[in-house]
Amino acid sequence: MLAPDEQTEQDELDEQTLVVFGDAPGNRLSLAVVASVLRMWHQREPEVMGTYIAEAITGTRPRTPQRRNRKES
Repeated sequence: MLAPDEQTEQDELDEQTLVVFGDAPGNRLSLAVVASVLRMWHQREPEVMGTYIAEAITGTRPRTPQRRNRKES
């Protein structure tokens, strides 16, 4: 855990550090905003988020499970 003055410094650093996600000038978000977006995405759609994270780490899209269509008699 950070001391209060260290936490303030870290918060300032997080606001100054920008994550670039596209070529347009506005496609930059602070670490604090990125953390908030990821938290919301994880709460709302954890499986979708997980597939994107897996693809980013492995470089390939994860296979979706095959659904079985069984005829019931």
